[in-house]
Amino acid sequence: MMIRLMASPLLSEAKARTAYFFRKPTTLPLVVLLCLLMVVTLQAVGPLLKQHYRIGIDAQSYRCLPFVAYLLKMGGVDSRLPDDSRIELKKGMLVSFVPANNAMGLPELDGHRIVKIVAGLPGDVLEVKQDRVYINGTDWGGLKLLPSLGKAPGALDRTEVVPEGKVLLMGTLENSYDGRYYGFMDQSAINAQAFALF
Repeated sequence: MMIRLMASPLLSEAKARTAYFFRKPTTLPLVVLLCLLMVVTLQAVGPLLKQHYRIGIDAQSYRCLPFVAYLLKMGGVDSRLPDDSRIELKKGMLVSFVPANNAMGLPELDGHRIVKIVAGLPGDVLEVKQDRVYINGTDWGGLKLLPSLGKAPGALDRTEVVPEGKVLLMGTLENSYDGRYYGFMDQSAINAQAFALF
């Protein structure tokens, strides 16, 4: 089906104003100046932004969180880092890390950037009971991935307290492979705070 746009008086007036704007003698120099200013600004600020911010895209078929794109503010939890690079961990915030040395129990994940929610900090209690996950008594869902991991029902039932220097990282979607399966992550592995874009 083809749709025709009918010329309206409003559209004609907008076209006339645009044409008038570009016929003015000062318009071209102004547009060129703005473009140059934008290029110079990006050249100057671009490297700084690249040091501190990146965009992350989750292209997996089965995601852990309901988002596809993230803004990543690079940094770490080390108290010796400058203020603009230090991440103060808080429950509910999104963080990024790159696992190494089989930290997630699946060596094929080593070297890949992962984004999860901080669900538990030192002193919080993780309880897995009858294949359901509770953090400080709050239900976080079941262990849907047990069969695909070759684990029997009840195999991961446990009660643990998050130790100092560790963090419990979780996803919110049912196929999330997260701390309910592999346990706690070293806080030093966190290398960015993530902000969901869409």
